[in-house]
Amino acid sequence: EPNAPLRLRDKAMFGVLYSCGLRRSEAQSLLIPHLLFRERLMYVVAGKTGNSRYVPMTQTCIDDLKNYLYEGRYAARPEAQRQVFIKIG
Repeated sequence: EPNAPLRLRDKAMFGVLYSCGLRRSEAQSLLIPHLLFRERLMYVVAGKTGNSRYVPMTQTCIDDLKNYLYEGRYAARPEAQRQVFIKIG
């Protein structure tokens, strides 16, 4: 399906915004090395307050991120940079 990578990205992004409480700018600057799946944590660099912090991730959020990264993001743009959420299409 042609829109599958885009749908996977949007689902993962909304999950991060909602379940992890990230601001849009924090989600936009999120890097792949900041996703600590084993620890169920996400490292957020210098948010609104200027402080970096670790944020817990729910299992659903982890599953959605993994689906997006492995089935959507890399399938659509395997050469993509380290940003988690990239433009697709």
